[in-house]
Amino acid sequence: DGVGPPLQYSVVPMADKQGNKAGAILLFRTINGLDTKEVVQKKPASPSEFWLPGKEFGAGEGESEEPLRVIKALVQESPQASVILSAEGCVLFCNSAFESLFLYRQQEILGSKLNELILIKDAEAETFEGSQSVLSGHALHTTGFRCRKDGTHVVVELYSVPLFLNGELQAIYVSYQDVTQRMFEEEMLRGQATSDALTGLVNYRSFVDSLKTEITRSQRSGRTFAALLLDLDGLKNINDRFGHSIGNRALWRVAQVLRANSRAVDTAARYGGDEFGLILVETDETAAGQVSRRISTQLAAGDEMPALTISVGVAVYPRDGETFEALSE
Repeated sequence: DGVGPPLQYSVVPMADKQGNKAGAILLFRTINGLDTKEVVQKKPASPSEFWLPGKEFGAGEGESEEPLRVIKALVQESPQASVILSAEGCVLFCNSAFESLFLYRQQEILGSKLNELILIKDAEAETFEGSQSVLSGHALHTTGFRCRKDGTHVVVELYSVPLFLNGELQAIYVSYQDVTQRMFEEEMLRGQATSDALTGLVNYRSFVDSLKTEITRSQRSGRTFAALLLDLDGLKNINDRFGHSIGNRALWRVAQVLRANSRAVDTAARYGGDEFGLILVETDETAAGQVSRRISTQLAAGDEMPALTISVGVAVYPRDGETFEALSE
């Protein structure tokens, strides 16, 4: 239809034994983003999909060596980190890009099990390059962590393709792209969408979602929870008298006190200019009041200037309301 996704492509020149140009192999791949741990399993590949010339894969001499020569040339010239594995998952050949990515030299890993070199602990079996699914004829496309020789981890997008000849699995071709930086940037964007940049607390959107989630959970369990709604007093005066940098510092100080008085199951948020919230899971009115007084006391007791005070409202579910709107009033 003339419409398609953006593509990245590579051209690998081929030559015969005399060095004469004999053609080229073109590699195409889409460059759409993937989430980590995404796995795409294709239907079992028929021999014709991965047809290799010659009688046997890399055995004998003459024309029977052609399949291995073609595959090795393809791998060596590829800009992607690539490796050829035996049906048992052992390294038969890798290119320089693979060496650069994983810090192994080909000589030291030939014949070694790839999963013992780069697979991280607790990795899901179906995401391994030589998984049972791949061995049975499925192509694998996934994104996940792999371990390098120096012990550091890298996030890779990988394609693992079984290579068949006459219906028999002969080898596995695997290519990798380092997407660590891309994943880091995506995580940063996700974080910015749910957190307050100044304080690091969750933002208004996440606070609302958390409050609604807690309402639903309490409706099922019958247990109560409390929400503290806090305003930093006199923020405008602080900004006018001391400057906005000190005003920002005051907001950060409030956030630190909220963190110190939050459990892992609680949610602390800055949802407005000088407005904060704290969801206290399975907390009654008495305990919520204790937390509120502790926060006020800790802010007032600090030596840093200017001195800070807050106004706190306490809402308890379901006594003070059973909806977000009622609890946040």
